[in-house]
Amino acid sequence: MLLGSFVLTGLVFVALYILLYPYLAIAPPAGPGGSGEAAGSSTSAPNQVVSTVAYFLAVAFTSRPALWLFYTVILASTFLNEFSYIPLAFYHDRIRKERAPTRLSRFPSICVIIPAHNEEKTVETAITTLLEQSYPNKEIMIVNDGSTDATAAVAAPYAASGQVTLLNRRESGGKAVAVNTGIAATHAEIVVVVDADSALQRDALMRIAAHFENEEVKALSGNVKVGNNVNVLTNLQSLEYIRGINLRRRAFDILDSEIVVPGAAGAFRKSTYGEVGTLDTSTVVEDMDQTMKLSKAAKDILYDPLVVAFTEVPESLRGLVRQRVRWYGGTLQVFLKHRHSWWKFGALSLIGFPYLILTMFFVPVLELVTLTLLFVYLYQQLFLGVLLAALSVLAIEFVLSATAVYLERANWRLVLYTPVYAFVYRYVLDIIRFKAYLDVFRGKIGWARVQRYGDLSGKIRETARL
Repeated sequence: MLLGSFVLTGLVFVALYILLYPYLAIAPPAGPGGSGEAAGSSTSAPNQVVSTVAYFLAVAFTSRPALWLFYTVILASTFLNEFSYIPLAFYHDRIRKERAPTRLSRFPSICVIIPAHNEEKTVETAITTLLEQSYPNKEIMIVNDGSTDATAAVAAPYAASGQVTLLNRRESGGKAVAVNTGIAATHAEIVVVVDADSALQRDALMRIAAHFENEEVKALSGNVKVGNNVNVLTNLQSLEYIRGINLRRRAFDILDSEIVVPGAAGAFRKSTYGEVGTLDTSTVVEDMDQTMKLSKAAKDILYDPLVVAFTEVPESLRGLVRQRVRWYGGTLQVFLKHRHSWWKFGALSLIGFPYLILTMFFVPVLELVTLTLLFVYLYQQLFLGVLLAALSVLAIEFVLSATAVYLERANWRLVLYTPVYAFVYRYVLDIIRFKAYLDVFRGKIGWARVQRYGDLSGKIRETARL
């Protein structure tokens, strides 16, 4: 099915190439010193340089081989991340219903660990929404990781009443250390990790426990959604979560190659920590690193889109940069850490590692090349060709957005953000990604905490019943 999706993607872009070539294959103007330049022209030196560069770029990029490369390789590769996974995502939506959890035969013990460092604004919502869970045999453990604000004071009344367990660390060791502290302190069969700025749906633990009825299941990835849709930037992130993350997560579940069990909503059989080890502090994305260890050990990891966690996302560009530098830089750290003998790990080798290479290095470069070509074509006054190409790309982008919104049962208004997502937001993320890589090689990558905003409890509701 994956191969069929790739073939379909390729055919779509071959068709685009055939249709658009006549509008972008116009011969470039006369070059420097040619008939287009009058003798003794008074053109300034800077303008002459721009004209010369544009001339040579036009010669290179308006030839048939260049356009063939552009429309069948570059654009196809760019959209391969999402477009080719649509059939797999629809297939996942169907079989997810077929393999939906049945009624529980027993209630295995579950410990929900909330690592919290300076989370006074959000930790109470995380606690109260967990207390409202319909699951009976649960332990809620707050690991206060050296907070310097009122995090401990907010959690203390719940601990005093016996509703939660509060572990206070004097110094902050980072999220991995905080989670490991919780793991060492619990005897529960299943460990669920929830970020302090996230809130689980009320039936999430029940669904998690039902999946773990299958002894082969070692980990479960939940569905993280944006909870603070308050401005254009947060809505763009919401569209990104359902398009760029959850659509692929569905496909990877079918392909047995999940790459990240998210820290905002991830569940693990506690015995797996004895098999592959607890969380490492060698990267700043400990959730991805732990998932990679499980995948390399051929552990069964599932994704359930109905195990929903709402999370806060940055509401400012500065906050987004801080968050994504950690995400992208951490991804590079994980890739470098696990690259050795990458071909030995089954589906992870066939799907996971190639996907990482594609999204980390190949696609961002090609997207920025695409942007450069757009300006070259505009400089050469190929306005009709650029317009047709942009409309073609936009049509495909709308299909991707609509598909993701449909599968996630999300708000259809998110589709309206597609033009900004396609022509602005994507390139901003590419630039942030390369900054993150630079920070990794300079040794300046680390945890950068983003601003917290507050209550997500209004988002929480019941999801589908078992």
